[in-house]
Amino acid sequence: MNLLDSKVPIADAFQQAFETDLEAFEKSFKSYIQGAKYMATGVTFEKKLDFETDNAEAAPVSEAEAQAYLGDLLAHTRRYCNDAGRLISKRL
Repeated sequence: MNLLDSKVPIADAFQQAFETDLEAFEKSFKSYIQGAKYMATGVTFEKKLDFETDNAEAAPVSEAEAQAYLGDLLAHTRRYCNDAGRLISKRL
């Protein structure tokens, strides 16, 4: 976005930001989509999620806490076991 704000042409900004050109990205993305291999996980919660609560608060977390939460999520969804353990250990 900074490149676009600096009036860099879209194709050049994309190349700089993603280190690939639009044509190569499009080819790779089409191959991924056509492969139809998407990871999905179903989750059942013990209690219904309540998004209408009045006492919900946002609070900042450190980078280590964010990585630990991500690691916990990955571990509970049985994805990327090596990465999950590494992320969780950052918080310990």
